[in-house]
Amino acid sequence: MAYSNAEPLTERKKRRQNTGRVSTSEDRDLAAALRSSILRIERNIRKRSRSMGRSAIELHVLEALDRHPGITQSELAQLEHMSRPSMGAHIRKLHECGYIRIASMKKVSAGNPAQLHLTNRGRAFVRRAANPGRDWLTQRLALLKVSEHKQLSLALDSLQSIIADK
Repeated sequence: MAYSNAEPLTERKKRRQNTGRVSTSEDRDLAAALRSSILRIERNIRKRSRSMGRSAIELHVLEALDRHPGITQSELAQLEHMSRPSMGAHIRKLHECGYIRIASMKKVSAGNPAQLHLTNRGRAFVRRAANPGRDWLTQRLALLKVSEHKQLSLALDSLQSIIADK
């Protein structure tokens, strides 16, 4: 894992102690290859999502609401690793388009956060739009050899730990 010089020395030491190693040129090469691959995958998924009239992020938010009905904006922001204000902007836009219903058990002003739900229109959109990007990736994964598929599955845990908030 490469470290920025701006990172405090104590933080770099902690990370080195956790892994027992210092970043190498191999790490930098792997990071460059990962970035390139991730960007190409993201570009393909984003292109397919845009063809449905929404951004990939908006589609991702709608899918999350489909999986977690009644979640609050703060919980959704945390779940999706986004800032609350950024999530709020997406929520407002999707609400204005009629994809999201904002409800609360009591008055929001009383400290009870608003719950977010998909509308029927939102659910229908998720069913229609969620598949193009995912189907492309599913089809590409199906082309892998069994051994390649297994390697990718094993690498997923490592990728998740890289992006985890620690």
